[in-house]
Amino acid sequence: MGVGGVGINAVQGAAHAGALHVIAVDPVPFKREMAEKLGATHSFADIDEAAEVARGLTNGQGADSAIVTVGVTKASHVGQAFAAIRKGGVCVVTGIGNFRRDGAANITGSTSRCPRSGCRVRSTDSARRPRTFPASCSST
Repeated sequence: MGVGGVGINAVQGAAHAGALHVIAVDPVPFKREMAEKLGATHSFADIDEAAEVARGLTNGQGADSAIVTVGVTKASHVGQAFAAIRKGGVCVVTGIGNFRRDGAANITGSTSRCPRSGCRVRSTDSARRPRTFPASCSST
C-alpha cells in the first residue's frame, strides 16, 4: 500500500524474490503504471479492490503479507492492510503515524483474522526497536 520511493522498492524486492503475485496499491495512476513496469502483477487505486483480488487469487485466503509504505501512516491504513492478509500473514508498517491521535488500528472481521490466530503486525521504525502496534480486535 503506497508506491512511492519505499513502496516501489518493496514491489521490486517481492518480484525479485519470486512472489507469484505482487499487488501494488496507490491512488496515483502514474505510480501504479510504474509499479507494473517494475514487477507488480496487478495494481489498484483502492485497497479494498486489491484485497478482493488477493482473496480471489488465493482461494479466499488473502495475501501472505501486506507492506504499508504510505507517507503518513494512519491507523486506518494498518486496519485495511490487516484485512487483506491471510490467517498467519504479516502486515509490515514502514511509516510513522500519530496513533495516540488516530487511535488504535481497528482490526475487524472474523476471529481467524485476529492476531491471536497467528497474524503479526510489525513496525520497521529504524529509530527505535521493533515495536508492537496498538490494535483492537473485534469479531463482526
